[in-house]
Amino acid sequence: MAGRDPESWEAVGERLERIRLALDELRGGGMNKTQIASELGISSSQWTNYITGTNLIPQHVANRLCKLAGVTTDYIYRDTIRAVVDPEMAAILAPVAKPRAGRPHSGQK
Repeated sequence: MAGRDPESWEAVGERLERIRLALDELRGGGMNKTQIASELGISSSQWTNYITGTNLIPQHVANRLCKLAGVTTDYIYRDTIRAVVDPEMAAILAPVAKPRAGRPHSGQK
């Protein structure tokens, strides 16, 4: 998990917002902050606290988001693109995610 470093909480929040925007794109709209909060069973103010890095998203809420979006907690907490299991979601998130450290990916030796 991202620990108690507020900078890493902000990075997690940025990934959460990218997931929401990707869901919005895949669904053709309608995935605003209120809607995603509702689908996750949280308040919109809680969602705002997660995406701004005020609070770190708890594991149980992250798990709900993973099921909803086709990602794993490795993507949420560590920015590992290989942890995005849904191919359509991966195509949207790939330009901004980082490959997993320690393993070369295509084109690297």
